Amino acid sequence: GYEGFSTDHPLHGWTEPMERVLVEAQRVGGRVAAPRPGEWVEPALWSPPERWWPTVPWQSVAEAPAYSSGVGHLITGLPASPTGPAPQR
Repeated sequence: GYEGFSTDHPLHGWTEPMERVLVEAQRVGGRVAAPRPGEWVEPALWSPPERWWPTVPWQSVAEAPAYSSGVGHLITGLPASPTGPAPQR
């Protein structure tokens, strides 16, 4: 990988971030744009996203909380790890 950049891959399905965003947007009354790769978005012409991604199993935030490995120690109370995510309790 490139120096300073992680080559680790996420441990979730590629659709999970969008699924989580849609759930949270519905909860708070927010609006979300979900264009296909290469598609443009005109905010003034917003409409609810059409599902274009496949339906695959995913975990909600309640089932699998997600946070940046750089702030994990703030959430877990355990010491920060300079090489990766904070240890799990």
